[in-house]
Amino acid sequence: MEWSSKQYRQAAFASLQGKWGLAVGITLFSAVVSVLLQNTSNNLVFLTDLLSWLITFLLTVGSSWIFLEIARGNRPQFSNLFDGFRSFTSVIWTGILQSLLVIVATLPGFVVLFLMYGILPYGQIDAAVVEKNTGAFLLILIVLVLIPSLYVGLKTSMTLFLLKDKPELRGWRAIKASWSMMKGLTWKLLVLELTFFGWMLLAMLTFGIGLLWLLPYIGTTTAVFYEKNKPSEAFAG
Repeated sequence: MEWSSKQYRQAAFASLQGKWGLAVGITLFSAVVSVLLQNTSNNLVFLTDLLSWLITFLLTVGSSWIFLEIARGNRPQFSNLFDGFRSFTSVIWTGILQSLLVIVATLPGFVVLFLMYGILPYGQIDAAVVEKNTGAFLLILIVLVLIPSLYVGLKTSMTLFLLKDKPELRGWRAIKASWSMMKGLTWKLLVLELTFFGWMLLAMLTFGIGLLWLLPYIGTTTAVFYEKNKPSEAFAG
């Protein structure tokens, strides 16, 4: 029997009982490190930007693996936040390929935006230029950039969990495994994530402080989703 979004959230909330301190702690630590790295990279060169991405991504990996352990009823330690660093090569290689996949998916949209408005990916947007045809700009942005990015993100969202359970999967194999696993589940995961929209708005009203609890809740819920729908051993090949 398929679970509803409510059941996933309830299971995640139950798993977090007695472990909120750890969940909030790793979220706060990761956020502080990310902010410090961003502030530093604004004043230094490309290499610092790259280092910032590497450390932030590796902490994201560690957080995801901790949430998976919590979803399974285990008691991970704060030190597990750095498990991604211990699997550096395979994790980083997989993360780079995921990023490239998103870039490829959104490339047609950015080509159109460049031809129409001279806008480059991640570049500054001239409001005066866009204002001349706001409707067309938004339509292109949503259909050719945001939707493909969201779709790829959902299809590859189980990659980090699969890397933890099956370290032999790395690179394209891990991404393909996630893509296959999410067949028929993409819409269900999107709906599940949208159920947190109201909570996200409320968290913003607390000047972001509420995110320290909401983000672990979302992360653990996603881990529960993986645990409920994860592939069999035979699937790994």
